Amino acid sequence: MSTWWRAAIAILLVGAALRLVGLNRPLFHVDEAVNGWFLDQALKGHDWVYNKDNFNGPTLLYSSLPWVRMVGLSDVSCRLVPVAFSLLTIALILCLHPALGRTAALWAAWWYAISPGAVYFARDYVHESVFVCFTLAAVVPWLHMERLGLWWTVMASFAAAALLFCTQETALYPLLSLLAAEFLSNGERRLTRASPAAVVGAGLAGLLVFLAIWATLYSSFFLHPASLVDALGAQPFWSHGGRADWPEPAWQYLLWLGQNEPLLAVLAVGAIGGLLRYPERRTRFRKLIAWWLLGVLLFYSWPSHKTPWECLDLILPLSLLAGVASEHLQEVMATRHFGWCHLGWSVVMLSQCVWLCFLHADDPAVAYVSEPTAPATRALLAQVQEGVAAAGHGRIACCASMDDYWPLPWYLRDYADARWWATATMAAASNPDVVIFRSDPNPDVDQTPVVETILSDDYEFVGKARIRDGVTLEVWRRRVSPLLR
Repeated sequence: MSTWWRAAIAILLVGAALRLVGLNRPLFHVDEAVNGWFLDQALKGHDWVYNKDNFNGPTLLYSSLPWVRMVGLSDVSCRLVPVAFSLLTIALILCLHPALGRTAALWAAWWYAISPGAVYFARDYVHESVFVCFTLAAVVPWLHMERLGLWWTVMASFAAAALLFCTQETALYPLLSLLAAEFLSNGERRLTRASPAAVVGAGLAGLLVFLAIWATLYSSFFLHPASLVDALGAQPFWSHGGRADWPEPAWQYLLWLGQNEPLLAVLAVGAIGGLLRYPERRTRFRKLIAWWLLGVLLFYSWPSHKTPWECLDLILPLSLLAGVASEHLQEVMATRHFGWCHLGWSVVMLSQCVWLCFLHADDPAVAYVSEPTAPATRALLAQVQEGVAAAGHGRIACCASMDDYWPLPWYLRDYADARWWATATMAAASNPDVVIFRSDPNPDVDQTPVVETILSDDYEFVGKARIRDGVTLEVWRRRVSPLLR
């Protein structure tokens, strides 16, 4: 086995270790719980039907179903799915070596493997690691066209593009960035070697593959064809900037990356400077990556709606450019100086990765962390379980909509008699064993006075916990006679 292959395997093993250790912590945050709840509903026989208000396609769901049917549904089994896609992304980066360069591909894979953001979002049951994997999968076949042939190249790339669209509606952003980057890189077009008839034929075959995959998944295997119309209707919404909630300034992604990926950003900027300074290093593909990064940054910075996990779409081209910079430094620096320099950078990035993913993964003050579930929620769930066990029936009443109580719908999924009520009166009428309601200093939100008035004779206070910023819940359970304890 060559040194290159040994290094590639070592990179994959380090990436796997960072993504797999302690995968059961922290608790699911809001978006993870929503995705997990959809998966649970699918396991219970409910069809997936597209709803543009959920802002995601079915790829994560259908990628997870076969796996969780085999091993069971849990936080870890769900999170193993984005972990697998993140590791596949590292492997795909290594597959870029024909155009990126063998040394640059190794360094790019290494930087992506230990990137704090790439590791953090791989450990979240959200769509972004899947999305980034399919973005790169749409590029890789073109670099191996001489071996694959025109038709297989086009069909593989179009299949990846279809899966990209089936993951998130924002697939237009990276695809348009890549197309613009291909045009601006101003290099020889690979398709010029093929005859016009072959190009047209391969294009039509690729389009058929794209439509077949897209239609099959969005229609839930043709059980809900109306979802295709809804999915098409959502594209103008995203092409005009998408959602208006979670507004952030245009430079927000630069701030997030500067806080969490400073060394990666410095290396990428150095790579761009090197491409401008040294024309002999300015290959078409490296220019394409630089334009790709700029395009994705512009596309995602334009809408006011911004989410931390979309930084992963920027971390991928940043890692590729960082690999180019490391290759250049390896060539121009003395071996010892280069080794110590990159060892230091690697230690710093690994330290940032450990700090973010293992020590502050549920800290809302950290840039990448979004609506985390507080550790105290574990105690609240234990109190619910204790109350249900004491009463022996399993009836749980939550006084509010499910939206206010995520991730509880996910963690209470095994209680068939868990119900969500708009008012405490309705909850009391359901004769529950355990009541969960919101306690808040704001009297417009606080449900404590009403619950105490209605339930105080038959129920007793068990405990309370802040499950996330702005949401504190109390747990009451039915009083049990001492003779029955």
